[in-house]
Amino acid sequence: MTGGIGFAAAYILARRQRRWDAEDAAVKARVALIQSVRIPLEIIRDEIRANWGLYYTRDVEDTMTRAMREAIYELRDEELIRNLERAVPPLRELAGGTDRKASGEKCMPHIEAMLKRLAELK
Repeated sequence: MTGGIGFAAAYILARRQRRWDAEDAAVKARVALIQSVRIPLEIIRDEIRANWGLYYTRDVEDTMTRAMREAIYELRDEELIRNLERAVPPLRELAGGTDRKASGEKCMPHIEAMLKRLAELK
């Protein structure tokens, strides 16, 4: 009888531990998605403020936009999706190098809104 009770208790504890591990893994995956969007956005924001042209160029624009889009769609946040879709045309202009200042000013409110929303998601 005691063996059965011990087995049942061990089974229940193992199931509980497995659920906790799954929840922890989901939280870590979500944080990784948020970071994969936040870091490039901060780099782009800093580049717009400094009016550089070193990092966000036509060569990396497509890859970065695709990676950010995949992460944002995986987060399933409507506000982030809307802001990204509004920011993509000015970001393409920014990467193209034609009038970087005007393009940066067009997409800066959307980038700031996305960074603010990402901070709220944590």
